[in-house]
Amino acid sequence: MALKEEPLNAKQLADFLDINYKTVRHHLKVLSDHHLLESFGDKYGKAYSLSPVLEANYEAFVQVQKTGLSRRVVRIIG
Repeated sequence: MALKEEPLNAKQLADFLDINYKTVRHHLKVLSDHHLLESFGDKYGKAYSLSPVLEANYEAFVQVQKTGLSRRVVRIIG
């Protein structure tokens, strides 16, 4: 399960990653602020998916990941 496969909310991601919900929310905000994720819905039901920018540049993202991007960020995205 990852955002590349399907939209997920913060709780689903926290459960999947086995990390604190607030930590996930922080990272989702950072990724959204940098136009890597899109969100829809509101409040606790807000779900996240890859942005068109990230989808179009996914292979470059994978290459960056191989050079040391946080493994948790990579697991969130896909």
